Amino acid sequence: MKVHWYDRVLMFFVACFLLAGAVLFFALQADAVCANVSLRIGNLPIDETGRMLLLGGGVILVVLSIYLFATALHKRRRPPVRGVLVRSGEMGAVEITLSALDTLIQKCVRGFSAVRDCVSVMNVAPSGELDVQLRLALLPDTDVPDLSKQLQEEVKQFVESHAGVTVRQIAVLVESTGVNPAARVQ
Repeated sequence: MKVHWYDRVLMFFVACFLLAGAVLFFALQADAVCANVSLRIGNLPIDETGRMLLLGGGVILVVLSIYLFATALHKRRRPPVRGVLVRSGEMGAVEITLSALDTLIQKCVRGFSAVRDCVSVMNVAPSGELDVQLRLALLPDTDVPDLSKQLQEEVKQFVESHAGVTVRQIAVLVESTGVNPAARVQ
């Protein structure tokens, strides 16, 4: 449910009203105030049980007012970006999801024989360009600078030509450059 600005204003004023009620409940516990007000209100109990009820009611009103203040002042979060705009025309917009882009990136990276495993993380910049981070596990004796440069160029060209999305940057993080000792066959 979408909360409109006028709903937020109303919640704010109701929260103020509840907070004022809580202050009144707490003030009624004091001996001087309680004796004067109880004569005017009627059968307001001034014994220990009545004071505990007033205290409990005040605490409940404070909690409700804090909840309403938080709800009224809470900013709406924008939904996470699930796709990237490829193009927009007279017939409508064309978008591609991040999972589809991940599939394209994985296909391109699989073409490199020195890459054992790849995990890609993507973010969409406010300008609509794509930022890619590749976390790689490489085979032993791989020339990391050459491979990473070739990988960046190939992935950028592949994504831009196949998806029509501009790639702003590709960061490469090499996590391992060896064979897992447990995976070796003796």
